[in-house]
Amino acid sequence: MRMIEQKMKNNISSVKNEIFPVQPDHAGMVENIKKFGTRFILFEHKIPYIQMMEKTIRNDRSYKGGITMKAMIIYYSRTGTTEKLAQRIQKDFDCDILKLEAEDPYGNYFSSLVRANKERKNNVPVKVITPVPALTYYDTVFVGYPIWWLDVPVLVADFIKDCDLDGKNVIPFSTSGLGNISVTLDTLRKSCPKSDVILPLQWGMTKKEDYEKWMNEVKVTPKTMVF
Repeated sequence: MRMIEQKMKNNISSVKNEIFPVQPDHAGMVENIKKFGTRFILFEHKIPYIQMMEKTIRNDRSYKGGITMKAMIIYYSRTGTTEKLAQRIQKDFDCDILKLEAEDPYGNYFSSLVRANKERKNNVPVKVITPVPALTYYDTVFVGYPIWWLDVPVLVADFIKDCDLDGKNVIPFSTSGLGNISVTLDTLRKSCPKSDVILPLQWGMTKKEDYEKWMNEVKVTPKTMVF
């Protein structure tokens, strides 16, 4: 309650004669707050009603600063390392998550390397049994993968091509031994040419970026506002 009241006090002076439409029903009020932030004027609504609105907004995980969004994590993990990072991101951002599964699972480390190299060199498509998700109501998609042969695994790149990511924010995160995520971004951008690939996170043995700093950058970046 205090948060909304204070924001209203801070913003009413800047609104002057600018009045945004306020719908009388509860759902409409919440939608107005989401659409316009707190830059609107309440005329006849009492404090208990404001408390109820604030509780609704607080329970809406996709709301932050007047902007609504929804995020999903799409990732592949053979050993579980990338999966652990994906689950951490899911916990911190409270978003949906989807794990990719190859129709023909990859084997041990060495056989996987050999197979992945053949797929990469010969443009061999990799069949994935995971259904392509409907992403209409998602604004941001985290894409996670291990770095194989200094690139995005073919099954991840091919799956991303099949996803409708036009106009969405794509935030990549990768795990690796020696590879750096920067060398994989060209491939990822080719898989989703009409998306904004931003704020990559490297989580490797030789280079492990500051996760907390990255998380905060994602949360405050105007293009994402992940909450």
